Amino acid sequence: MPKHPGVVNLSKFQGINNTELPENTDPSYLKEAINIDISKKGDVTKRLGFQKVKSGTRVHSIWGNELDCYYVNDGELRYLYKGYDVKALDTGIGNNRVDYLYLNGSVYYTSRGNNGTLTGDERKPFGIETPNLSPTLTEGAGSLYEGQYQVSLSYVDVNGLESGSRLATAITVGDGASIHISNIPVSSDPLVAYVRLYMSTTNGEVLYIAKDVSNGATTAIIHNDRNLITPNETISIDTPPLGDLISYFEGSVLIADGRTLWFSEPYTPTWFKTSKNFYQFDSEITMLMPLESGVYVGLGNRVVWLSGNSVEDLSAKEKEICKPVKYSNVKIPSGYIVIDNTPLGPKWLFTSDEGMYVCMENGVMFNVTAKNVSFPSADEGVGMFMQNDGINKYISLLKDQNSDGQNMAVGDLVTAEVIRNGIVIP
Repeated sequence: MPKHPGVVNLSKFQGINNTELPENTDPSYLKEAINIDISKKGDVTKRLGFQKVKSGTRVHSIWGNELDCYYVNDGELRYLYKGYDVKALDTGIGNNRVDYLYLNGSVYYTSRGNNGTLTGDERKPFGIETPNLSPTLTEGAGSLYEGQYQVSLSYVDVNGLESGSRLATAITVGDGASIHISNIPVSSDPLVAYVRLYMSTTNGEVLYIAKDVSNGATTAIIHNDRNLITPNETISIDTPPLGDLISYFEGSVLIADGRTLWFSEPYTPTWFKTSKNFYQFDSEITMLMPLESGVYVGLGNRVVWLSGNSVEDLSAKEKEICKPVKYSNVKIPSGYIVIDNTPLGPKWLFTSDEGMYVCMENGVMFNVTAKNVSFPSADEGVGMFMQNDGINKYISLLKDQNSDGQNMAVGDLVTAEVIRNGIVIP
């Protein structure tokens, strides 16, 4: 039987095309695709949905992996157990979005008003505060040579993590003296175990570890300078600054606050020298996407590529003109996107007002949706990557001005319906 002239056979769908007029669009493209997935072969299947199992108020900033899950509920950072019970970990966060970094078995988090370190359902401070008072120095009997000595101190916690040290206090003594130290400040941090005392040699400028005393002890005596071997490395060390974004590159933790990108001392995520270790941009930082060879930085209306061998010698090069949607970026393993003649390794995906971009090593990035799909503009969103039924999915939720941000849904997967022309597709 001959085919009706008005019949079009569609063996597969190629996805969405909402940039062309309907009469100019290939029939294998869809104008809308609501609650459906399209496989590599062009098959259409019903998308899995969700069922709410936990309610919340003013919920945002959810993060999780195979073991742990954290989110903010009504200004309170919470741990979500597998049975959906919760534990409060931090308060006073309000509507400030929280960003997370998983590193060496712990989760570091930051927002405009709070930060900390999470391990399972326990929270610790993100670094140790520098002692807020200088000790009092007086002369006593001992075996020091005549001259000037400088004394400083820091805090050390039960895991050996050390704070920054205060500016040194100087004292001049006679021959055969000791230094009596009083009014040693006590840390209120329950994890701090020791106060570390530093001292210079006679008329020296470099300070060395002199002795440790228990946190809570307010006096100590240094009789001589014979054991001054290990120099002080904590001068000018600050606790991590607050910020909107946190990431990691070449041994350093990166924290973005407005137009400023701070970086920690190498392999010491809680030590920051905020007087010098930073980059300043001309617009707000909205995205950090580090790879082995550099870091993509999303700014207000463009993306730049920072490249170099370390955080101290990075140079910036503009890559794309677009408005990245804050928090929409997600990193994926190398095998999930394979494109000929492009660098190997992990990749980043993010959403912008110009479409969805893929970012690769060596500053190679391009828009993968500009030809067929037009995206709405948004300031914030969230991105995630998942696999289901052999389909790799990048999911980007965009928050516009009409989004109230009051709802949360966490639950098991259920099947949603596909409705076409008013008919439910079985």
